[in-house]
Amino acid sequence: MRALYKYIIVVTLVIPTLSFAQSYPAPLSPYVSDYANIIDAQTEARITQSLQNLKAAKGVEMRVVTINSVSDYGHTSSVPDFTTSMINTWGIGDASRNDGILFLTSIEDREMFIGLGSGYTPVYDDRMDRVFEYYVKPYFKNEDYAQGIEVGVLETIKRTDVEFVGAHQNDSFISKFIHYFVIGFIGIAGIRIILGFINRRRMRNAAGATTHSAQRSDSNQTSDRDSPNGGGSSGGGGGGSSGGGGGGGW
Repeated sequence: MRALYKYIIVVTLVIPTLSFAQSYPAPLSPYVSDYANIIDAQTEARITQSLQNLKAAKGVEMRVVTINSVSDYGHTSSVPDFTTSMINTWGIGDASRNDGILFLTSIEDREMFIGLGSGYTPVYDDRMDRVFEYYVKPYFKNEDYAQGIEVGVLETIKRTDVEFVGAHQNDSFISKFIHYFVIGFIGIAGIRIILGFINRRRMRNAAGATTHSAQRSDSNQTSDRDSPNGGGSSGGGGGGSSGGGGGGGW
């Protein structure tokens, strides 16, 4: 019986520890979750507006998160790994496009990372590194975190402006395709009509010019009908998850 009690005590102590090791913070808002309390209200409002505009214009979901340390949530992983896992846990971005973005700053770890969904090609990893190095890091080194985050968010939006995102862009592509297809079809049909008219006119001229004998006239007409340009029109043609990111320490 004492062994059973010991087992129960061990399980009771271990299970909360395991649960804590797997924990992530819950979102404070749809766009900005400032757990580290480093963004003033005015700056947060501007950042939120920028992220709302991005969502409305491109259909891209981007979030900003600040924490004190990944260890606060029982994690021993790196800030990039924590960010990547958080994208999946929160379900940031469209599932079919994998276009979510998470701008995460960990103050005590002195590291930030811009996590990108797997819909972004590796070339964007380098772009995010440059966003941090040239736009975010100078502010962070002076402990001006709010300004650094705001500038970094704006630069991230600029440098992740890709064509595959946004349902309206797909609709625009389809509309353009249909538009040019119709124009091409009309153009081909027009060419066929013109060529047919020219060929028929040639046949009439040939028939009127061959007056020497009926046999020769019949021969010429047969030759015209059997030739590639004779008796018709010419043919036309027709046809028809979390990934990478970038950042660094300061």
